[in-house]
Amino acid sequence: MAYVCQFCSKTYTLKNSLDQHIRRKHFKDLREIPCSSSGKITSREEFDIVNVPEHMLPPVPRGHFLPWKHPFTCMIAGPTGSGKTTFVKRFIDNIQQMMTPIPDKILWCYGEYQTIYGFIDKVEFHEGLPDLMELDTSVNNLIVIDDLMSEVNSDVTSLFTKKSHHFNISVMYIVQNLFCQSKKHRDISLNTHYIVLMKNPRDSSQVRCLSQQMFPGKTLLMEAYKDATLHPHGYLLVDLKQNTPSDLRLRTCVFPGEYQFVYVP
Repeated sequence: MAYVCQFCSKTYTLKNSLDQHIRRKHFKDLREIPCSSSGKITSREEFDIVNVPEHMLPPVPRGHFLPWKHPFTCMIAGPTGSGKTTFVKRFIDNIQQMMTPIPDKILWCYGEYQTIYGFIDKVEFHEGLPDLMELDTSVNNLIVIDDLMSEVNSDVTSLFTKKSHHFNISVMYIVQNLFCQSKKHRDISLNTHYIVLMKNPRDSSQVRCLSQQMFPGKTLLMEAYKDATLHPHGYLLVDLKQNTPSDLRLRTCVFPGEYQFVYVP
């Protein structure tokens, strides 16, 4: 069996070799934050680079961080005012570095219009959910579903379970509750490739639940989340793509111009 690098198409006979290649070739400037001997995450505050103002950081070349591979499914979860919409705006503003291949069309579906939409370029806005049958599947599509949990139907669920890949569609689903109590939302959650956990000072139970699912009996995800969200509007990216090396799954500071941090066991 051959293992192929999703970034440069180099092939390896062992997955271990592929993982090492990705870390060395495509993650050169990664800052790893290890667990201490006690099993606790070392804080980002111990790394001087975290205290450098963002405008003083040198731009990070494309090959030094992990772009999101189209087609993908994503959930951005957090309370009102946590920075969910701003995260997606930054993603779109840096789309050429953040996503590969670059989408030909970006459709933003919303329930209530927000002022920030006027500052987002290259996007077509649509009130409510679209008719998926009207989408041109011959081009790369990115759909943002902004806080429409009550309107989620079987079409949206199928985007996460099967249509995303077959219909050439990537989906970014903005929600307040990662584990909404319905079968549709459970199916969506179980089939999500990327989860962005925004800072939530009031309720960390959702993160704790995800932590027990991914790392039973361990505190790695909870410790990483607490550290990544020390500051206002902080977030932790949980990368669940099948071909992502296991020690690169928990990251923060993922945008161009930032030094990415990864939380490793």
